[in-house]
Amino acid sequence: DTLNNLSDTLTDLGLHDNMIVGGNDVSEKLNGLTKLQELYLEENLLDCMVDDRFLNKLMNLTVLDLSDNQLVGTVPKHLLNHPTLEVLDLHDNNLKSIVGTIDENPTLEFLALHSNDISGTIPTGIANLIKLRHLDLSTNKFRESIPNSIGTMTELTYLFLAENSFAASSIPRSWQNLENLKELSLKRTNLFNEIPDFLGSLTNLVLLDLDDNNLTGSIPQSLSSLPALRFLLLNRNKLSGEIPVAFANSTVFMFLVDNNTLTGDMSFMCDGDTRRDHVIADCGGN
Repeated sequence: DTLNNLSDTLTDLGLHDNMIVGGNDVSEKLNGLTKLQELYLEENLLDCMVDDRFLNKLMNLTVLDLSDNQLVGTVPKHLLNHPTLEVLDLHDNNLKSIVGTIDENPTLEFLALHSNDISGTIPTGIANLIKLRHLDLSTNKFRESIPNSIGTMTELTYLFLAENSFAASSIPRSWQNLENLKELSLKRTNLFNEIPDFLGSLTNLVLLDLDDNNLTGSIPQSLSSLPALRFLLLNRNKLSGEIPVAFANSTVFMFLVDNNTLTGDMSFMCDGDTRRDHVIADCGGN
């Protein structure tokens, strides 16, 4: 009743970490707060069914955070194509799928769906979220190929797809267009073939995590010249050959290449550019 009395004025509501329990009744009550712009209900015990009716009356939302709950169902089209929503955070729930059709959306900038039970295919229409800067789909159950269409999402700054059982594939060549990427995590995604040389053209990369895949061949020298790269995780692959000496003068702070079949001397990682006051270099198992 208290919330109903505020339905014409309430714009921001934060009730995170309050042990709130409820299902679809909670969604129905919140739908009455039609002026809401920011809604924070993370870290509760909500077990609503996420469907076409879920919070579908809140047409002024800019931020929706329902992470760390027990939501079930499908990530619905009306949230992915919401006219004003900029931040959608549904990570750490029990969601099973993403709606198959996604229309062009020039508004959404942040989408976090990691740590759910989402299976099947990442919809190619995900690329219609043309202003998306942060996309985290890691730790789900995706099993089809990584979509090439992600390569058209040129606003992406953070892309996390780690810990999914994708069909064995290479990093799509179309991703060479993701020039704004700062962090790329593809840990444990069933990658194979060689590390593509074009990653060396993504000059804003700070973190590149390709840990625990089936990558072969040598480490591209082009990675050593990335001007912002600080974290390079290539451990637990099938890489071979010598580590390029050019890494001695790179900006890399953490360099993990253990559990490969690399050869050569790693001492240059510690003897190089004095601008680096601390280097973590692990090449055990090579």
